[in-house]
Amino acid sequence: MILAGCSGPNMDGWLMPANGDFKEITKKARKALVKANKHYQKGKYASAVKNYDRFLREWDSNSPPWEAILAREYDIAMEFLGKRRIPLLWVFSINGRASGEKIMERISEKTQNKQLSLNAGVAIANSYEVRGLKDNSYYEAAHMKWLEVLETHDKDSIIPVAMPTGVLGKDAILAMGRCKYMAYRGPDYDASFLNGRAFSEKGMYDNAINCYKEFAKQYPQEAKQASVESKLADINELLGEKDFKTGLYYQKTDNRQAANLYYQMVVRQWPQSNAAVRAQKMLAANVISNSN
Repeated sequence: MILAGCSGPNMDGWLMPANGDFKEITKKARKALVKANKHYQKGKYASAVKNYDRFLREWDSNSPPWEAILAREYDIAMEFLGKRRIPLLWVFSINGRASGEKIMERISEKTQNKQLSLNAGVAIANSYEVRGLKDNSYYEAAHMKWLEVLETHDKDSIIPVAMPTGVLGKDAILAMGRCKYMAYRGPDYDASFLNGRAFSEKGMYDNAINCYKEFAKQYPQEAKQASVESKLADINELLGEKDFKTGLYYQKTDNRQAANLYYQMVVRQWPQSNAAVRAQKMLAANVISNSN
């Protein structure tokens, strides 16, 4: 074996290369590994990853050290994802979350370990959701990453215990619904995040309603725990409010015929919503106004 104590994805036994056991390793790779381990031990993770990547470029992807190094890079990336800025040299810093996501993407592409690839994908999706709190566009990126993870891995795979259930299929579908729901910015904006587009070819997971309904269909018990029924009712309220607001717009422009069409749509499609009650009142008021 080229590296001391390397028996699998755990690197604890081979933080430093074994003396005199480098017949098959290039000088460039050895130098990179020694540097990487020293930087790692000192907590200089950005420099450690840089040199681990240099080592990987010189090393056989079918060897245990390859996966062990990727596992270490995963730990470093998780550390980055939890930090806003990462100090670099004395005066510079890097975006910790963005750097962690990039490392996770590389790990997902390089590793032959399905579990490590799955964990990296889930970490990226979770990170995008956190970013969505400040930049709404990241919710769509998170949705796409969850979909990619679900389509790449078995839906019954086990994912990190920090997730709601720890089972990919359940968490991914629920997360996709959550991301689409959070991506909706209000009645003045596109509602397709909630209910999709007519004749869309994007599939069943392209909007919040479909995701939540599919989750409830596949996992009825978990759907109760996740209050999916309540979430669907809330979405109906949002959609009813959007159509009602459109009706009010036409009402203000004195186009009552168009306004009534939207009020009727609200009553027909979202009968249990508060917007439906208001729409019925507007319809009644318009009837009275027309009769005068």
